[in-house]
Amino acid sequence: MTFDWIHFIKLAEKLIEDEHNKDEAVYRTVISRSYYGAHHRARQFLESHFALQMDKTADDHGQVIRALKRYRNDQQLRRSGRELERLCDDRRRADYDDSVCVEKNVARANLARANDIINTLLNWGRRP
Repeated sequence: MTFDWIHFIKLAEKLIEDEHNKDEAVYRTVISRSYYGAHHRARQFLESHFALQMDKTADDHGQVIRALKRYRNDQQLRRSGRELERLCDDRRRADYDDSVCVEKNVARANLARANDIINTLLNWGRRP
């Protein structure tokens, strides 16, 4: 049985919606889980639709972003690549930069961005 990465998104949604969770650690976790949920869904998308092979290492993060951004004939995939790159940058700050204060609105924006990426990939090819 394989893990469904959407569970990271679902966890982030539960954390951000719980009114008792007003801790910056929660907001940082929401950003991190949102990024990883979107990253792994994008990796699976590229592997299944474009036969792109990944090593499942740290190098995959840049490779997934670059692969999405290079589809010149598909504006939605390129936009998803740019948005995934923004998520990745925010995830790095949330995970490593203790001098930055992470607020709830930033966590919510990252979660929304992750959901937009996933929805774009799920609906890819279904456009008229």
